[in-house]
Amino acid sequence: MQISRCGIHGFHEVLGIDVDEIRFFWTLESDDEYATQDAYRVVLSTDPKAVEAGAPATADIAFDSGKVQSEAQRNIRCRPDGGFRSTCTYFWKVTVWSHREVAYSSAINHFFTAYPKSHLLPPWSMNQTYMPHSSLIFRSWFEDEANRWKAVWIGNGGDKPLYLRKAFLLHRQPTKAIAFASGLGHYNLRVNGQLASDHVLDPGWTNYHRTVQFVAHDLTSHLQPGENVLAAHLGNGFYAGDKGDRFFWPMYEDNTYVRYGNELCFFAELHLFYDDGTHTVLVSDPEWQVRESATTLANIYASETYDRRLYPVGWDAPGFDDGGWSSAKALTGPRGQLRYQSQPPV
Repeated sequence: MQISRCGIHGFHEVLGIDVDEIRFFWTLESDDEYATQDAYRVVLSTDPKAVEAGAPATADIAFDSGKVQSEAQRNIRCRPDGGFRSTCTYFWKVTVWSHREVAYSSAINHFFTAYPKSHLLPPWSMNQTYMPHSSLIFRSWFEDEANRWKAVWIGNGGDKPLYLRKAFLLHRQPTKAIAFASGLGHYNLRVNGQLASDHVLDPGWTNYHRTVQFVAHDLTSHLQPGENVLAAHLGNGFYAGDKGDRFFWPMYEDNTYVRYGNELCFFAELHLFYDDGTHTVLVSDPEWQVRESATTLANIYASETYDRRLYPVGWDAPGFDDGGWSSAKALTGPRGQLRYQSQPPV
C-alpha cells in the first residue's frame, strides 16, 4: 500500500489559503485488492522537521489529529488552535495504518497562507468610502497589522486599459517570493519582462460587490539581485465593461448595462522571504507608475482595439524609462472582500 496523492479540498492551487479551516484528502494504491485503511494520523507544522519527526504534543506542531481509527480519506478537517498564521508556509503529512497494522506515510506536503483572518475585518483601503450600513467600526480592526492586507487598490482613475509598473532593488536573492494580485476587470501580471504565469482572464468572474478573487504567484525564480520590475496590464472585463460602438450584453429589460465599477483598479502584495528569517513586503500604492495601454478598447464580448504605435517597448522590464508616466492614484476599489481564487485558472 502507498499514499499516491494528497491535497486540500476546494483549492486547485495552495499558495494563498485564506480560510480558518481546511479539509485534507488522500488516495491509496495497493496491489492487494483486499488492502484497507484502518486508521490515519495527520500532522501539521510550520517546521518540516517537526512534521517529519511527528513528535506529539510539541510546540512546533500546529495540528495533530492523533491516531484516528477510521477508513476515511476525504474531508479530514484541520483547524489549528488560534487559526492559521498569515503569510506563512505550513507543512503536513498523513500516516495511515493498514488492516495488518503496517504504517505508511506520505511525502511532506506544503501550502502557503494569505490572510486567513482578513474576512473578519471590514472593507478597507487608503481612501475606502464604502462600509455596510450595519457595520460597527472598532479601532482594533484597523490595527491588526499582522492579519490585514497592506496594499491598496490603484489605477489612473479612468476606465480604459492601462499599464502599471513598479521598479525596485533587491540587494540579495530571496529564498521565496510570493505575489498576491488582483485586477478589475482582468489583469496579466508580469515580472522582469515575462508573464508571471500562463493564466488568462484572472481573476475569475464573481459578483464584485460581494467577492473579489485574488491569485497567488510564485515569483522566486523570476527575481534577481539588482533592479527588478513588477508590472500589470489591466483590462475592463466584466467589472467595468466598455462597449464603445460595439455590442455589450444587456443586463436589464431596457437594454441598458450597469457596470460594477467605473475605474479599472489593481491590487498586489509581493512577499519576499530571506534565508536569515526576514520578511519584507512590496505593495501596490501611489508610488507605482501608470499610463494608458496600447489596447484602447477592451470588450469582453466583442474583442479589442489595439494600436501598436502606442506600445511602450520594454515597459515591463528593468532599465525602462518611465519618466513620462504618471503616479498611480489610490482608489476606493470594489466593495467585495478579497478571497483566494480556488477554481482552476483559464
